Amino acid sequence: MPAKKPAGYSAADIQNLSARDQVRLRPSTYIGGTGTSSLVHLVDEVLANSADEALAGHAKSASVTIHKDLRVTIEDDARGIPIGDTKLADGRTVPTVQAALTEMFTGGKYAIDAEGTEGAYSGGSGGMNGMGLKAVTFTSSEVTVDVRHGGRRYLQTYRNGPKGTPKDIFTIEPPVVTAYKEKDTGTRITFRYDESIFDADAELDGTRIKRKCYNLSRLVPGFAITFADERSRERETFVSKKGIADFVTEMNDGEAPLFRDVISVDVTRTVTDANGAPIGIRIEAAFQPAASETTDDRGLAFTNLVHNPDQGTHVDGFRKGLTRALNDHFRKNTLFKKDGDGGFSSADVVSSGLSYVVSLRAPANAVQYESQTKIGRAHV
Repeated sequence: MPAKKPAGYSAADIQNLSARDQVRLRPSTYIGGTGTSSLVHLVDEVLANSADEALAGHAKSASVTIHKDLRVTIEDDARGIPIGDTKLADGRTVPTVQAALTEMFTGGKYAIDAEGTEGAYSGGSGGMNGMGLKAVTFTSSEVTVDVRHGGRRYLQTYRNGPKGTPKDIFTIEPPVVTAYKEKDTGTRITFRYDESIFDADAELDGTRIKRKCYNLSRLVPGFAITFADERSRERETFVSKKGIADFVTEMNDGEAPLFRDVISVDVTRTVTDANGAPIGIRIEAAFQPAASETTDDRGLAFTNLVHNPDQGTHVDGFRKGLTRALNDHFRKNTLFKKDGDGGFSSADVVSSGLSYVVSLRAPANAVQYESQTKIGRAHV
């Protein structure tokens, strides 16, 4: 039987929450949970903006530092968040930096140009909804932002009181804006996650955060990322010349590659979606087979620098294309054992022992993913 409706249900029971209160009430919706993975995700949200800038050609380096007091600092030499004022949809005008860190659905990655690319981020960007930095701000006890842009420097701090207590209020310090004569630009964000939001056993996993730095350095050739952990005194800089080809070489370290060189493919296309709108996409793939006793899939997939652990249509296309090309080559050169041989029966057979990386870059509206784990667009 259906549960009995509670008595007294009225308009007074319908609540309206601020964006900040919604994030703190349902953090899993925005950062995937309240455990260790979600703490790593906070770092990823900030670092992803630096990587997007590098992908667009506006940054050469970034750094991630885990401090002994569990603060985390992410800094880059990109253009810096613009310093000025932004008019919001509700008519309010707030400082642009403050809007970027505290006003949901505010960001610089929405515009799509006539070629189907994302304007200032024509290489594609991981940010989709203008929510990432705000989720960091609203699930942290303190966030400080330091921006250098256009001859000015902007400093501001945001604080949250402990969740579920009378002190659970959000305070925004007035910004300090000064002239900045140096030529360098960039953004530095330091946050301390709010322990009242996260699980008691959640931790800033240095190994996983370092892996994020490594991955991004391979996906954006020439982009140097320094990881430092003051707790263990560990420090390492990652940079790659050949990009995902270096990724594959390192994946095969200790294996026995069947041929010396990693094969790389880089294709840019303008395709159309179901409504006939142009979409500019770029697909990079690198692969190298190795003698292996395992038949496990050893591929990695990314979209706009975001890891897709469940892969998707971009990987399906790569695997099917490779299978078709090998079948055509073997038949043309009579390499199959007998006439009429059906060839490689499936992409699973071809990818056995194959190390590969597939990296897709496309506007956010061209890819379909809820949690960014899998791509599901046929035209991709």
